[in-house]
Amino acid sequence: MKKIVAVLLSLLFMSGVFAQEKIQDEVKTVVSEGKAIFKLEMANRLGQKIFKAKYKGKKSIEGFVSYTEADHVKLVFYSGGKESKVLGSVSFDDSFDIDKSVVDIIEREINVQEGQLIKLRKNALTIISNVSLFPLPEHASFSVIPMVENNVNKVYVMTVSTKESVVMFGNDYLLSFDEKCNFTEKNSFHKNQASVTFDKNAGTANDNGSNHMHLAQKGEMVSSTDIATLMLYEKDTKWSQHTFISEHYMFFWNYATHDLQVIPKAAPKTK
Repeated sequence: MKKIVAVLLSLLFMSGVFAQEKIQDEVKTVVSEGKAIFKLEMANRLGQKIFKAKYKGKKSIEGFVSYTEADHVKLVFYSGGKESKVLGSVSFDDSFDIDKSVVDIIEREINVQEGQLIKLRKNALTIISNVSLFPLPEHASFSVIPMVENNVNKVYVMTVSTKESVVMFGNDYLLSFDEKCNFTEKNSFHKNQASVTFDKNAGTANDNGSNHMHLAQKGEMVSSTDIATLMLYEKDTKWSQHTFISEHYMFFWNYATHDLQVIPKAAPKTK
């Protein structure tokens, strides 16, 4: 009998270790993807203001796409029409210091990589214009981030608050496309949408309200768009951490180390 109990305890221990290793692997993937999304979207947000203030060309700007190139992120602006051209670009290093950004206002041909991203962006904008499939909360807008990774075409769609001092989580999607940029699948990251307010002048006192209930569409894992959102608002919120509360886990995002810690909730006591 003792041997049977020992075996059962051993199996339970091994199962727990395996589950913990699995969720840690998921965390690494999500954080890595989140940081990649953050870089592209941060370039989008900062670069638009910089470029539009300096661009004096006659052609109107139809849109923009961003991608990583060597040790920097490049935001490229393009014109519309049959003979669409690159109108210029803004490049950032990892610090995203505006004073270190490099602006290039030279019209040129669109390269293959840029053409692929532009096509993905245009297709995604058409798809999310269907409000019945992609509802938008009040005081919010969509941001689309096309990405080609390991020959996989995808577009992240994030909901962004148009009100100051509000961070929106949820109502975000991953759109998948085939090699010809034809839409193939829509995946929703969350079942709910949450808004967290902050005071720009409160400093770390904002941490008192820096948490929200997290209802993932599949499983309980925090999404890559959640990580990107936290990093995008880091300087504004001045949070030192943010907590995601799901059914069985608590996830803690640490701003000092830019990593995600996972703690299982204690099981409820039985009478």
